[in-house]
This record gives sequence, C-alpha cells and structure tokens, in this order.
Amino acid sequence: MMDPKIGVECNYTQVRKAEETFLRKLNFQIPKDLQILDVPFIFRGRWEYMHTFHLGNPKAENLVMLHGLGASGLCFFNLFRALEKKYNIWSFDFLGQGASSRPPHEASNDPKEVINFFVESIECWRKAAKIEKATFLGHSFGGYFASIYAIRYPQHVNKLILISPAGFSKTISLPERLRIERKRGLAYGMLDRVSFFLFKQKLNLSELFKKYPNAMEQAMKFYLQQKLNFQDTELFELFLKYCLAYFFLPAGSQSALPCLLSSHRGDAYLPIEDMLEEKPLDIPFDFYYGEKDPLNYKGVERLVQKKKLKGAIFFVEEAGHQIIFENPQMICRLMLARKDGAYQGVYGVVREKRSKIFTPELEPTPHWLRNGKLRPLL
Repeated sequence: MMDPKIGVECNYTQVRKAEETFLRKLNFQIPKDLQILDVPFIFRGRWEYMHTFHLGNPKAENLVMLHGLGASGLCFFNLFRALEKKYNIWSFDFLGQGASSRPPHEASNDPKEVINFFVESIECWRKAAKIEKATFLGHSFGGYFASIYAIRYPQHVNKLILISPAGFSKTISLPERLRIERKRGLAYGMLDRVSFFLFKQKLNLSELFKKYPNAMEQAMKFYLQQKLNFQDTELFELFLKYCLAYFFLPAGSQSALPCLLSSHRGDAYLPIEDMLEEKPLDIPFDFYYGEKDPLNYKGVERLVQKKKLKGAIFFVEEAGHQIIFENPQMICRLMLARKDGAYQGVYGVVREKRSKIFTPELEPTPHWLRNGKLRPLL
C-alpha cells in the first residue's frame, strides 16, 4: 500500500505544475517577472511555509493579497498585470490551504482561536518575507483576516482594500435582509442557503471531491463557466485542471472556518464592526461590493457616520460576491484611479459615474476576458 504522505506530495506536485502551466499560458515569464516562492518560517514551534506569488516592482508600494474560502493566491491572476505597474505584489496561499504547508491541528469551535491561527501566521509570513509595511487587499474571508491583522498590527499597514469582505458588518435587520434578497433574486438566496448549510456541516470541498469525484468535477466546471469570462477554451481547461488538483489536497485549515460565520450572508460571530467600535483605526479603507453581492455593507456606513472609519464604498456592476472573477477590470480601474488620487477625503458610498474616477488612459482588456460596458455606479 502506498504511503499516504507520498500521495499528498504527488498532489502538491500536480498543483504546482498546473499553476505554473496556467501562468505561462497567461504570458507570465517565470521567474523573470513572476516568482513562485515557498516562504519559510517557524510557527508554533514547527517549520512551515506559505506558498507565495511575487510580482516584483521594488520601487513601488507593497501590496499583499489575501484570498477567500476555497481559493488561493493564484485566484487574483486577473489583477496581476494591471496592478504590477503601481505595486510590488505579494499573493499567498493561507497556511493550511492551497500549496502551503498543512500544520497538524484540530478544527476549533472557538472563533478567537481560529482568528489567532490565521492572523499570527500572516505576521510570521510578513517577517519572513521582510515586508515592513504594505497595503493589504483581501477578498471575502481574506478581507476579514486583513482587517483583524490591521487592528493588531497597524504599524505594518498603509491601507486596507476590502473586496466583498466577509464578517465586517453586524447581523442585519429583517428589513435590510429582505431588501438584499429581493435585489439578488430568490435563486441566489436559495443557493446561498444550501452552500451555507454545507459549510456549517463542515462538508468541505476536499472531502466532497474525494467522495463524489465525477459529480464534483462537473459542478466545478459549471461554476467556473458561470464566473470566469474566458474566451480562450484552453486557458479555461488549464484553470479547471488547477482547481481540481487543488481540491484533491487535504482539507487543512479550511475546516476551521465554519465556526466564524453565523449566516449565509457572511455575518460573523465576531464582526469587524464591533472591533472597530472599540478600537478605531487611522488607516484608510476602500470597499468594493458587487451590485448583486449578498454581503452586508451597512456597518461601513455606520462606522463612517460615527467617524470611526475612513472608508469609501464602490459598487461593481455585473458582479456578485466573486468580483475578482466576474468584473476584475473594474476593480483594477477603480484601484488605480484611487492610487492616482481620485476621491481623496471622500467617505461613505461613492455615488458618481465611474468615468469620473478613471485614469485618462485605460489599459486594454486582456485577450482572455470579454469586453464589458461601463455604466454609472448608482
């Protein structure tokens, strides 16, 4: 019988090979303009590492990207090219996820212990990568942990860019919840509830892939076809191959995340809003939500009104929660415009036409993405 450790190593090899093939297809020269690193550090008495993508621009500001549940650092690939001209980009797989090492641990039911695991591993990674200060960009769960990291280590954070962050606002009221459900439609709400039920049952994707490989492969293919705007069939197949290899790896630290959320709308037992009520940060925040996003942003407005948060909210059309896949061009354009000084000192919901905050010359849309129309924010 094959040693299970050998099987895991083979799966890691498949993931690494698949991600490199995919990136080369996107015309990244490895390691010339994109380095793939395993950043080592001691965590809780053991040597661990976090798998990291680095697009070097030494003279630019550091940008650290934190992915969401079931994702990896590679999932920001649509943002790499547009942002590398203005940022020194670092995008990692969380400890215990993706191609990062998987320290032995049991899934905890204590949200504080889970938070400590992720936030302290980020700090260990930062020290090992020798990054003194950076802007932190987080999507979904990545936004949750980026926020808590900034609360604990504000001296290392220039700015927070939160893309549909999970767990930010307090639990919403019934009228607010109904408005969101109507906005997104009944089908979206039902899908969210089913997904959340599976999430809370700790039926993670890795386990489902092992139990029902054929059905899960078809489900993954269907999901990616809905979210990824690839025109290049070969590119789509390469990314699908990467995702399938990823989910055949051991579940790792993903199994600890269900204890953090209390609803399918991304409500957390320990919301960021409460933390910032107690300890406001003098760090600028930018928030990006999809127009069909189920996550609640009212906490941002409340904190801005109380002058406990310097934050601006932007809405991205033709997108839901997975904005980095559904409309990445808009995220990049807004980020670059903000970097160039658009709407400085403006807080709360930005209700202007997007054309007013774009940089004069827009980057051409990558060949693997379809063209989209630009319309007013609200």
